[in-house]
Amino acid sequence: MEIHLLESPHLDQFLLELCNDHGKFQPGDLLDDDLAGRDDLDIRLGDLEWPGFEAPLEEVKVPDVKLGPVGKVQRIDQRTLTALIVERWKAQSGQSALAAEGRVPGPAMDLPNEIVTMIFGHCPVDKDWSLAPISEETWESEAKAEVARVMGGDLCSFSQVCHQWREVALGTPALWSTINLDLRCWSLPAEARRADFLHDVMMDRLADALKRTRQNLLTINVHGVGECRPEALAAVAAVSHRWRSAKITIETIMLDTLAPISGNLPFLQNVTIQGLNEDEDVISEAMQYFSTAPLLRRVEFCGPAKAVAHMPLEQIELLWYKGVGGPDLSHVCSQMARLPTGSALHIPLDFECIAEVSLPAGLEILPVVSYIAELNTYSYGHEGVDTEAVFNALFTKIRLPELKRLTISGAPADEDSLRPLLWAHSSMLQLVQNAGSNLRLLALPDVQISERELLDVLAAVPALEHLLISDQVPEHHLITDTLLDALSHTESNTPALIPNLSTLIFRSLQAFTVPALLQLLISRTTAASDDLECRLAWFPHRRFSGMSLDCIIDLRENLGKRGGPGLLWSCGEFDREG
Repeated sequence: MEIHLLESPHLDQFLLELCNDHGKFQPGDLLDDDLAGRDDLDIRLGDLEWPGFEAPLEEVKVPDVKLGPVGKVQRIDQRTLTALIVERWKAQSGQSALAAEGRVPGPAMDLPNEIVTMIFGHCPVDKDWSLAPISEETWESEAKAEVARVMGGDLCSFSQVCHQWREVALGTPALWSTINLDLRCWSLPAEARRADFLHDVMMDRLADALKRTRQNLLTINVHGVGECRPEALAAVAAVSHRWRSAKITIETIMLDTLAPISGNLPFLQNVTIQGLNEDEDVISEAMQYFSTAPLLRRVEFCGPAKAVAHMPLEQIELLWYKGVGGPDLSHVCSQMARLPTGSALHIPLDFECIAEVSLPAGLEILPVVSYIAELNTYSYGHEGVDTEAVFNALFTKIRLPELKRLTISGAPADEDSLRPLLWAHSSMLQLVQNAGSNLRLLALPDVQISERELLDVLAAVPALEHLLISDQVPEHHLITDTLLDALSHTESNTPALIPNLSTLIFRSLQAFTVPALLQLLISRTTAASDDLECRLAWFPHRRFSGMSLDCIIDLRENLGKRGGPGLLWSCGEFDREG
């Protein structure tokens, strides 16, 4: 039997007591009789009820666990962890009586410190942040939970199990290198005396946590709503010289607490900033704190785009705006020109805001040349908006000669995105032509483009390797036999479109025939030097009734038998969230 340990939110009490056996449980506490006969088993530790598991553990077969010599272990995943624990139980099953009397150490004592450290690395729980204010009735319980998180949560609990675990937990600075602060728990409730006491406790625990990190680089996550006591934010700002990554979502009025970080960010690589209740002047001033950060490479920003101008854009590898409206577009374009060659830019466009604010008077965008390698733009909402006009105004003004990856898509995981964006052929073809043979990836999952327009685009990008296209509901058919024929290699002297194609992904309304698809795949795999990956997805309720795809499965198997380039084939229903 194979055991797969699914991702658990934390290492729970079951795992703690199993690892630290003092005779409380007999061998066989893992599986019940209904599960013991399965070929494979998924176990989610957080879902197990205690005790109630009585099947003999000896019946459980686990994959071989090869941990290598001590000091050579690179990582341990949770499946391997489960296998390790089960094998330990088997090895010690004959000693259960002695263990019950406490005369032999539990399995935990046999684990090398390297393995214990890797196990403890699973302790941190991803925090579910909320912008909802905490009520006075629940503030104290939330504050106590915050104290527990700052203390280390499960990691602190494990340090109480045995001397070895305490040494590992408290003596490994890397385990404490992520600091999460929910500033809602640091706000000012009505009972000031009780609040002062808990705040003092939280500050003491935060100081302890920072001390345990020693000189390790830190990941800082600060999230809050409302005006909060500034001590916690000031405490993490005081160690900004050790920040490696920072994610800060707070009220704009609190941003001035970060002033000490200015010029003191020698190791910062990634930053995410969101100022709530935006004040453009205050946010712009706060962004100046990050103007000197020599290692900064990734910036995610939610707020007025004008403020991003204070960041060291010339060294940024990924700039990701979180919502761009009409007044922001001109700033985004000017900042695009400052990004270095090879960088990536993500722009979620709020078409509705752009149309309301800017389209009546026209978009004021100056011509710009940028050498970015990736442009990913998607809709932040486009109900009832002429998206073609917005794209025309935007793409007419920008040139991207080094562009390698272009993605244009609808709102992620949103039903509104099924209303397609409209392709602005003249300006967008010009954008693609400027990139020319540099373009390697073109993804148009939610764009309504005609077959003729798409063929014009593909003719301009001879080095393209990855293509994602789609029909559009209700009845816009792009993927037809004529398009598949055009993409197929032929024996004529006419050069084939995109000869280097290695990945073809398309969503279909079943407007093509299987023979046309089969001919495309045969011609491409015959002429290719590498494998061809083809993924087909049909829209919900548009499954291929009466259409057999067995011939494609046969083709894949035959290609596998002959050696050389093969076919990686998959198909299924389109799931936007999948």
